[in-house]
Amino acid sequence: MDIIGIDIGTISIKYLRLQRGSKRATVVSTGYFEYRGTEDALAEIVSNIKAKEGTNCEIAIGLTSQEIIKRTFTIPVMPKAEVKEAINWSASKVISTPIEEMIYDFDIIGEVDERGIKKEDVLFIGMEKTDAARIIRIFNDVGLKNIVLITDTSLAYAPYLREITQDLVAVLDVGGRLTGIYLVERGKTVFVREVMTASESFSDALISGFGLSYEEAERYKKEKGISGEAIDILSIPLERLVGEIQRTFNVFNQKYPDRRVNRIYITGGGSYMPHFIDRLKESLGEEFIHPLVNEDIENIYLPSYLLSTMPHRPFNLLPPEVKTQLRYTRYRKGIKIGTVALMSLLCFLTIHLWAKFKRIDGVLLVERANLQKKREYMAELSNMASLSKFDMLLPVLNEVKRKDRTWGLFLRYLSSQLPKDVFLKEVYFDKTVVDTETKAKGEPQQTKTAQTDKAPSKDISKDVKSEQTTLAGQQPPTGDGYYFTLKGYIFGEQGKIDATFLEMIIRFEESGLLYNIETKGKEIKEIGNRAVMEFVIIGRCMVYEI
Repeated sequence: MDIIGIDIGTISIKYLRLQRGSKRATVVSTGYFEYRGTEDALAEIVSNIKAKEGTNCEIAIGLTSQEIIKRTFTIPVMPKAEVKEAINWSASKVISTPIEEMIYDFDIIGEVDERGIKKEDVLFIGMEKTDAARIIRIFNDVGLKNIVLITDTSLAYAPYLREITQDLVAVLDVGGRLTGIYLVERGKTVFVREVMTASESFSDALISGFGLSYEEAERYKKEKGISGEAIDILSIPLERLVGEIQRTFNVFNQKYPDRRVNRIYITGGGSYMPHFIDRLKESLGEEFIHPLVNEDIENIYLPSYLLSTMPHRPFNLLPPEVKTQLRYTRYRKGIKIGTVALMSLLCFLTIHLWAKFKRIDGVLLVERANLQKKREYMAELSNMASLSKFDMLLPVLNEVKRKDRTWGLFLRYLSSQLPKDVFLKEVYFDKTVVDTETKAKGEPQQTKTAQTDKAPSKDISKDVKSEQTTLAGQQPPTGDGYYFTLKGYIFGEQGKIDATFLEMIIRFEESGLLYNIETKGKEIKEIGNRAVMEFVIIGRCMVYEI
């Protein structure tokens, strides 16, 4: 929802409509009206704003009026629970209106040493309940009911300056009938003073000095300012204003001697009078800066813009019942938005789950069909195995039923028992079958081998045959186990390689799985300044069946 900041000054009313986006706020429109200070004039201007901007906007109202009471006073340092009671008592001593008849807010602006006693400085802002009700009634009567803020316009500068500097700075707001002098530090308004010397004071000097009408004096002031023949006449209100500014700084410095104003920002319609800032600079010896917050707006709309962007609504003088209604409206709006979002989420989840269910249902149908096909296929296989006409499958089935797991056990054993620095190059693994016919004839036994597994994939049959040839004349190991040949390398220091080799042989023999282990060859070489033993061992492996 857009928000309209309305700056109700002493002789004019300015407003600015701001569209709040996710990344940047955009100025939609602005408006300027001459203001006579009466209820009827205010109601007429508010009606014009409503006719131009509609009613679907939030309204932030800033007042430049003596109807809003601004005071600073001190209270003793005390627990937070007792602060409000102390402020009520102190405020009743410095204002004439009973505290019960006021809407007010306050801010603890820092500690101060008062005659050796530490106290807390308080900024008090308040207005009579009847005045707040009157402002709200005027806006409500024309249809602008979504009021979110009523405050003093001077309080809009502190949140803005917090983003620029944390130092103590002054804001000089030269309005029509009032000039506000506001001291701001670390985003807090720490001192407020308003004086009656303002823009109209210069118009009154021109009227009395040159005998001009009000319109002529205003036109002269805007066109020529403090120059030419009017210098002497306009120097009187200028010196009075300079004196009030100096007096304000002196009062603050007496209270806070270690704090000095570092910069002065100047704003308000009167600050644009030609040569006005130059004369102030000559008199005070200070630089005056026009704050620029947005290149899209004129500086006379600065307070309206700041009212539209004030975070957390500090010093909000809305009546408690209006704040309660505002919170209720926001909660109700939030509940509506949350309900719509929740329903949208539920609809999305429902559609997503339905689509997922349909996909799973389709997958299940396919899996059921595949399972049924597998069952039918297995039934056919079982029938085939029971039929005599498929006797050709029996050897295959018998082979499938074998439970010999020696090869896998052999490999697992090697991987767990080989010492560090031992690397295998080739592994040959044979099932040895003794020729029984030759044995019956009394002839020398020969062996037939059926290769079952070997690694790596390299063809090592020639190496195996050569190893068997070297065994000519020797009795091959006996038993029902497997014949294996291991070729590999041992890396290490010259004096430790033999110990590593011996450790490997001992581990093999102690295992009980390997037996009849013989060393067929070993040779120590040097590769890249490292000692390497190349070895070949043979032996038997026990048969392992489940």
